[in-house]
Amino acid sequence: KLTMAGGSGLATPTPGEGGKKKETLAETATRLNHQAVAAFGRGSYTKAIDKFTEALDLLAKDTAATGKAISPARSHETAVCRVNRARARLAAGQLKEAEADALESARVDPNYAKSLTVLAEVYQKQGRSDEAKELLAKSWPTAQVKAARKKFTRLPAILSAAARHALFVHMAILTVLACIAWLHRHFVIEAWNGMELIMEPDDLVQALHWNSGYGIANSFRGRVHAERIEDPRNLPGFSQVSVADWQEFIGKAFGRSHRGGQLKLLSWARAQESKVRRGKGATSHGWIGVLAYFPDSAKVGAQVRKLARHAAHGQLSRLGRTSRSWLQQRSTLELAGFEGRGLLPIVLHVQGVVADAEQVPGRFIYGQSLLAVVGLSAAFLMYRSLVSFVSLCDFWRHPAVCALRADEIAQLERDLREELGHTKPRELENGRIIVTLHWFIHCPTTTDFLLRLVQPLTLLMSGEQLKPSSEGSGSSGSSSGSKASTPSMKALLLRLISFVVSLPTWVSYLRRSTPGSIHISPLKDVKLGFREIPSQATAGGPAQKIAQLILWDEGRNNMAETAGPLEEVQSLTQELAARQAVALKISDAVASAESGNPVMPMFEGGVDPRSLSLDMCYQALNLKPDKLRAASKNDAKKLLGRTFQLQILEDKEADRERVERISLAYQLLLNRV
Repeated sequence: KLTMAGGSGLATPTPGEGGKKKETLAETATRLNHQAVAAFGRGSYTKAIDKFTEALDLLAKDTAATGKAISPARSHETAVCRVNRARARLAAGQLKEAEADALESARVDPNYAKSLTVLAEVYQKQGRSDEAKELLAKSWPTAQVKAARKKFTRLPAILSAAARHALFVHMAILTVLACIAWLHRHFVIEAWNGMELIMEPDDLVQALHWNSGYGIANSFRGRVHAERIEDPRNLPGFSQVSVADWQEFIGKAFGRSHRGGQLKLLSWARAQESKVRRGKGATSHGWIGVLAYFPDSAKVGAQVRKLARHAAHGQLSRLGRTSRSWLQQRSTLELAGFEGRGLLPIVLHVQGVVADAEQVPGRFIYGQSLLAVVGLSAAFLMYRSLVSFVSLCDFWRHPAVCALRADEIAQLERDLREELGHTKPRELENGRIIVTLHWFIHCPTTTDFLLRLVQPLTLLMSGEQLKPSSEGSGSSGSSSGSKASTPSMKALLLRLISFVVSLPTWVSYLRRSTPGSIHISPLKDVKLGFREIPSQATAGGPAQKIAQLILWDEGRNNMAETAGPLEEVQSLTQELAARQAVALKISDAVASAESGNPVMPMFEGGVDPRSLSLDMCYQALNLKPDKLRAASKNDAKKLLGRTFQLQILEDKEADRERVERISLAYQLLLNRV
């Protein structure tokens, strides 16, 4: 898109050589710039470059003839012409020359942000993506940024609320991960070092506590090196326990599938300090032991002999209330508590016997993989927390804002400030979805993330598609009164294939549904989907018809849904479709006007633009000519766009001819600007 240089407001005709007034060099340069823009619109890039070059030469001669310092207006006009020639050279493939023009434009007028934008486009074509991103980040002058920050209120409020929510969620998840890691700190240390340590008697006693570092689950892995190995059936404390009772205990402690095998008592002598009444410490001697289950009866003898010099490794389990009661009822041995004397309510399911320093192959593959996943997740959460904190301190550094140009940010703020009923932002789902005149804003919540997380399974069960249908509107699913039929094997296979194919898209949607994030899409790029949702009849009366509206930006993977009564959703869909049509019309009209394209009829046999006079255009838009003529070029474009939006959206009952006249009047006046 090229910019028309010279003058402001409506472009007035300049007398030619045969007129009464002779053209000045500056006026000739302006006329050449208009001709060059028209040539560019026709695709004649070489001719456009020549015209821009002639205009620049005339501007330089006019400046030299006056002998005065270059005025800001002349600097801006020269910068605009340079940018236009840079765009033409970029279209013609002359990248080096386009880069030189963009750099010179930025030097002549540092406040002209479009110079940096064009230079970024040149760098992008040259493969210098990083430099292009840096230029786009600073494409708005610092003075304007500082002035604009004070005026922005609505957009910072939305971004700050989202950043605050994201920071809270990410820090909460980090806290949960840290607590889980602390509760399993022994396993974390072992997985980090790749070495399983032998549990000492004190470790076994501490393992009775839930905060001991061995996890809050009832079972955990470990290895022990016992001082004594005995058969509990030969001990006086278990003399009254029969073989059937031991098999029953094995079934209770290790599960029904583990009946058989043999139990052994692993014990350690333990000296413990205790307190006496006078406050002096005294040492008491005792023992602690655990019951160990060897599942293979044929190998028990060899394993027991090796335990004299080796360690047993396996799964340690804390006994539940039922197993503890069984031991207390059938044994005269003291059942140890947290004081750590007697038989500990812990059992060991022996999986092997190894030397003390020997490590079991593949023991830490699962633990180290899980540790890597948790570490990466924690790093990602810390990064997102940092981004949220930076965005909370300065909303201009929010990722959603960094993805927009300065003029788009200003337009978004203006849209959010709209107060009229038919132009103000529509907030749906308690502010989770915001639709303005030009923009669609999606603010995912924690609930959205969880629903998106289980969405593949839901779609696999229902057979629906992850992506909305591109048909625009329609209904899906069966009616409320019909019964769901069992899908055939072929249908199930197709569902499975569709499920696998949609997984990459689901991952992308899931990534963009993280709590506290914000995604902004131009409304003209959003597809609207409408479908009825089957509902069951209630006891109090007939079923209420429910519908769902889907807003979907495929290019940015930005999708949101809202549901409600059928009539309300239909009205909302029509309103958003009208806003979308107006936004698309404004975008196309601006592009067409800047390219110098003539205004054509909207429909075959419709209103002819040549039949509309200037007064009729002003009348169709309900606009005063003096107000438009007094505005600068950029303000005039904004005024026309605003007036066009009000005229179209305010009158919902307007017929086709009136809408066509308003659209043509807007485009004709925009072309004159």
